[in-house]
Amino acid sequence: MKSTRAITVGVTFIAGLYFILDFVVPPTLPVASTQGVVAGTTPASFSARSGALAPATYRFAGPDDLRPHVLLSELDIFGKEKLQPVLLRQIGPGSIVTVRIGPFTAKSIRPDGIVETMEGDTVALAPGQRWIDGGTDAPVSQPEAGMSLAVEQSDAKVVTIDPGAIELLAGGTRVNHPLGSKTVVMKIARYGPGSEVREDELRVGDTARIGPETLFADYRDTAAQFNLVITTMAFGIGLISLGMVHSRSLAKRGKGWYVSIFFFVALILGVMAGLGKYEDPGAQARAFSDFIVLKVIAAASSTMFSLLAFYMAIAAYRAFRVKTGEAALMMVSALIVMIGQTPFGTYLTSWMGERYSALWLPNIAAWILRVPNTAMFRGLIFGLMLGAIGTALRYWLSMEKAVSAGE
Repeated sequence: MKSTRAITVGVTFIAGLYFILDFVVPPTLPVASTQGVVAGTTPASFSARSGALAPATYRFAGPDDLRPHVLLSELDIFGKEKLQPVLLRQIGPGSIVTVRIGPFTAKSIRPDGIVETMEGDTVALAPGQRWIDGGTDAPVSQPEAGMSLAVEQSDAKVVTIDPGAIELLAGGTRVNHPLGSKTVVMKIARYGPGSEVREDELRVGDTARIGPETLFADYRDTAAQFNLVITTMAFGIGLISLGMVHSRSLAKRGKGWYVSIFFFVALILGVMAGLGKYEDPGAQARAFSDFIVLKVIAAASSTMFSLLAFYMAIAAYRAFRVKTGEAALMMVSALIVMIGQTPFGTYLTSWMGERYSALWLPNIAAWILRVPNTAMFRGLIFGLMLGAIGTALRYWLSMEKAVSAGE
């Protein structure tokens, strides 16, 4: 048991450490990054060849619907091979990729095979490329006017890459920042964290941060996938545990044994509804699944939340009794948020004018929800996820005491 407990503690610690690092470590190194306003960009480009054919060159310039999308064959969380979009820094010379351009709508087809788009641009196939349907990705032998088309080059080997450059206005000076194979380009939003983008997605006037990638630049979804696996196992083991408990309750006719009958009935109906979820809309199994979900589960959920509303009202009444400074702060915040969500809040404070619009109740309420509430909620979710992983692992490794029937 000691070794099992040590394994649980170790795995939980590693998972918690990963979560902490994923939140703390930024995608780019702050000391080596440059942040400023985008003043211009030099388009990136790369070339890829199919077999012994001449390489096709792709430039990230021009209309948005004619810019290349680089796809890489990867395994998803279910172990199936899928084409996933990647950035230029995630590939290099020798990488095997699939490149797509489009989809776009064909306006006309010239005699030489060149397609004219609705926007007046022209598209021609390069060596190794083919036409595909823009909606289904099916090969198209002969494009026709009015069709949704895309260009695809599959299983192409990357020959050369030019990541381009971005000119930033930082500290009152223009800095031309060449991009490298390990450079991360972040678009900084006015509110919330920044997100990584391709350099051609930036526009003049955007705020961007450019710097070398860090360890977690490409693995920021791993923690969520790890938690998904553990949670799925916990649900399965919990279902088996409940089945064993209710089976013993029925066999011994213990206290509340009739509740066990409802458990097994609900379990069977839930499994049947889940099996029919992905059937065609006209199938009988799908109709039964929709009936269980929309008529039974939805009605039960509405009833439960209706009852919870009374408990929430009582809890709010008790919490709003001002006895401490914390209770007073919560009451004032709650009143501002509630009144700020109504037109009455605007009516009370709009007399201040546009110059002092930041003091309007709706804007103060929005700030409370966006800043302090978001910080508190993230901390709460962070703690809940660590607790959920630890609890799931304890059940998974049978470290919890068995629950006897009737307890």
